[in-house]
Amino acid sequence: MHTFRPYSLRHSDLLYEDIPLEIREQIIVLIINTLGACTSFYDMTLYCYHNSHSDEVYRRICKTLRKEYGLFTLYAQSTSYLDELSNLLLKTNDKRKHIDTIELAFKYIDTYLRTYE
Repeated sequence: MHTFRPYSLRHSDLLYEDIPLEIREQIIVLIINTLGACTSFYDMTLYCYHNSHSDEVYRRICKTLRKEYGLFTLYAQSTSYLDELSNLLLKTNDKRKHIDTIELAFKYIDTYLRTYE
């Protein structure tokens, strides 16, 4: 996939309305229903762990957003990549990060569905 340029940078002059919490919760449910569950960081360190495709998609989304924002983690005390995305959408108030996260997740979902279904 090519370099991700967040919506908030491509359209930095736009002002955003709040995305209601209920919509953000529904988006998380859509992501989980499409990609499936995500293994916890602890379980990923175990010898018997085998990387699943859904874990890899979640990892790529988080790594891309971390790189874009210059962060080591998207949300402290997260236990998995899915937890990082969920906490970023549900527990932060940064509208631009919400839009960037939703856009990138849906881009990966689109690619995932076209490739593996």
